[in-house]
Amino acid sequence: MTDFSFAPWLKYADILLLFVGIGLYRSLKGSKSSEYKRDKQAFDDDSSIGCDGADLLGYMPYANNLAKKILCSDFGKSFAIGINGKWGLGKTSFVDLLKRSIGNRNEVISIDFNPWNSQTPQAIIKDFFNTIEERIREEDPEISNQLVNYANKLMAINDSRFSKTLQSSVSLLFGYDSLNSLHKTINDSLEKLGKKIVVYIDDIDRLDKNEIVEVIRLIRNTADFFNTCFIVCYDKQYITEALKDQNPYNHGQFLEKIFQIEITLPHFKKEVLRKVLSEKLKKFLPEGVHNEIDHALYGGALVAPAQILDWLDSIRDVTRLSNAILLNLTPLLGEVDVRDFINLELLHLKYPGVYQLLFRDRQTFFQVVIDQGGNIRKYGLIAAKDLRIHEGFSEKEKNEKYLKVFLSKNWEEMHLPQNEVDKVFTFIQDIFQDAVGYHYPKGRFMSVVNVDKFDRYFSYSLSDEDLSDIEFKESLTLEQSALKRKIDQWVTNGLGEQLQDRFKEIKQFRSLEEFEKVIRAIFYLANRPSGGNRYQHTIGYDGDRLIEMIGGYQNNSGVLYANAGGKDALGRFIKQVFEEADMPFYYESQFVRLANRTLVDGAIFPLTRDELKQISIGYLEKYYKEYQKIDQRLLDLFWDCEQTKFLSSGNGGYSDEKYYPDDICSIMREIINKELNEFIYLMIDAEPLNQETFAISGGVTIIFGSWEKFKEYINGEKDTKWSYLKEFKELFTALEATGFKKYINFKFYTIPIDNKLRRKQ
Repeated sequence: MTDFSFAPWLKYADILLLFVGIGLYRSLKGSKSSEYKRDKQAFDDDSSIGCDGADLLGYMPYANNLAKKILCSDFGKSFAIGINGKWGLGKTSFVDLLKRSIGNRNEVISIDFNPWNSQTPQAIIKDFFNTIEERIREEDPEISNQLVNYANKLMAINDSRFSKTLQSSVSLLFGYDSLNSLHKTINDSLEKLGKKIVVYIDDIDRLDKNEIVEVIRLIRNTADFFNTCFIVCYDKQYITEALKDQNPYNHGQFLEKIFQIEITLPHFKKEVLRKVLSEKLKKFLPEGVHNEIDHALYGGALVAPAQILDWLDSIRDVTRLSNAILLNLTPLLGEVDVRDFINLELLHLKYPGVYQLLFRDRQTFFQVVIDQGGNIRKYGLIAAKDLRIHEGFSEKEKNEKYLKVFLSKNWEEMHLPQNEVDKVFTFIQDIFQDAVGYHYPKGRFMSVVNVDKFDRYFSYSLSDEDLSDIEFKESLTLEQSALKRKIDQWVTNGLGEQLQDRFKEIKQFRSLEEFEKVIRAIFYLANRPSGGNRYQHTIGYDGDRLIEMIGGYQNNSGVLYANAGGKDALGRFIKQVFEEADMPFYYESQFVRLANRTLVDGAIFPLTRDELKQISIGYLEKYYKEYQKIDQRLLDLFWDCEQTKFLSSGNGGYSDEKYYPDDICSIMREIINKELNEFIYLMIDAEPLNQETFAISGGVTIIFGSWEKFKEYINGEKDTKWSYLKEFKELFTALEATGFKKYINFKFYTIPIDNKLRRKQ
């Protein structure tokens, strides 16, 4: 290989390989970049419809009519048409349609002039004539030269840097023809050319007031040429304000002298804005959420649509809203309610101060309420009278929601027009509507009214304290053991309550496997520790809701088991769940007690009362066999053995009677025979408030049948066998004298009663 003279270590072949490598790198990089751009969701750039875009607002018929008028007219001098409309109403798109209608006709010279590209007001004249001259040169070079001379004279005369002496000698520099004669020459040449010049000037309301004046002067005087039509877009209110300094008295009518006709864009049906927003969102969001978008924008039988038409006025508003939604909703798809999210983004777009107020001062304007099912904590607007401090409010204000009172008093600070206060408040009230009816059902789990979901609508992400709905749904596809590990992880992260709520939202099951997996998961969750000692504080679960879930009141469990053994198969599964329960059966025993208390004849629950009773007894016996002692947990297991007898009260009604069968009490008495000291200790109750007087729990009458039978039992036991018994008998005798109806003062010497008392503060 040949060496380089300046670097002997570098070979020609090395250079070749280097270039090949660079080429490959650029190729790969370009490929990745293109792939990224194709896959990445894009913003809508708010551009006009151009030469082939859709006429969304239905302006085309009006543009056609205007084009016909322009083409049929011959102007002895310039003719100016003003296109008036607020920002974002589609002036540029209307001009695009007008250009289509006029078309590329041989008799028309179309010119676009963009004055906002000019750096100074003085440069506007130069840039304008450069633009005109460049286009006219294609048609007639002589006219082009005339325009150059005309522009140079104008620039020299208008240049404030020239002294009057120099200005007087301009004709020596540029020829002897005056401006007027040059102007006439150009007009004569244009008349001979026989073509119409149409100059489009868009958005002069983007300019400052000096630049606006220069454009107006250009249209009115400087470029007042033969058969020339100026089509100028502006917001009239903005332009007239800018002209105040030039004409402080008649600035409102000044434009009438400039424009021979002013066109206000025709009215369009605002319904099109909803349609356009829907199309923009569906273009970039996954097909799986398209139904949610329709539901949000168009509503349903029981759901009012988002108030899009009350809040959006133009395509530009739609574009800004859709861009905000696409940016902020995409990371939260599946984690928020689409309708609530769109409404809040709409509020953010129109009144960001109010939007921030809701998030920043939520504790001031909202109170936490519980839904009718007693399960979901929701935010509701608080009334002024419910505030701790509401002095200074009128009686009318006290009966209003405090948010409305606040906005009425602070509308300027919120940058909120005073006449918009009621509209904004009503909009927010609809989002946080308490009633369920035509309005949106706020019990829905993902709604912003849900206290646990509120933050994500403002932070645009899930925090470590948020339970991901997507992750939850994916967890239901895991094996049972993996699902349990996932539950442990969530509980460790403090998401136990959110997990409870999420399970409660399950109303239907896709398969028998999913049903059984969820039921096992709920029992597992209910037994997880929520803090402190595992066997003292567990998360629990709404037993009534679980009974409905198992029994088929609110789900399809009956259908799932129809071809798999029916109610008997469902019963075997539930019994298996109870049998597999872990010690010390906290949730299971409580659930069985509730089921016994709830079931009446004809209930759908798959286990009979006798089967439930045997499960309760089994828990009691297993616990004692494992620990060989009487403690509070064993007593709780006994209390959970409570049975319920339902008696007909006539007219289809029932009355219920709670009782403990003798066989259950007999088992408990056998245990007490072995652990009397512990039982005695547990049966002593300290007066709840002062902890200085004492009684004996009435539970002894449930276990032994009556005070007399319990007295007979303890008197039959030897004091020498049980160290606490003698002192306990003395307490019993003292309480017996009161009929066991009062707490009494009693001094303990043997029984360690202090260990039971709450520590005094």
